[in-house]
Amino acid sequence: MPFDLEFDDDLEQRRLQRLEHRLRRAQNALAGARTLYGSLREKPGSTDLQLHRALQQIDQAQRCLADIQFDLDLAEARVAAPPGHFDNEHWHELGR
Repeated sequence: MPFDLEFDDDLEQRRLQRLEHRLRRAQNALAGARTLYGSLREKPGSTDLQLHRALQQIDQAQRCLADIQFDLDLAEARVAAPPGHFDNEHWHELGR
């Protein structure tokens, strides 16, 4: 395999690993936000503002997780696709 292709493959693999790591961190952040919200709901002295902020954290974590999952799916598709498949004319296939 020529050096350029090996380098490109290595870059793609490292990108996938970084995205998988970001995905795990986002999953943990979402779990933490949900745990916080659950504990606030059970705590008698919790204010509406605390609950509202906890719900906002959950919403933000869910959006972040969805964005990272989309990026990861795209990166995996790029690795699996034939060369040139994701050139400019194919971006409409991504669903975004």
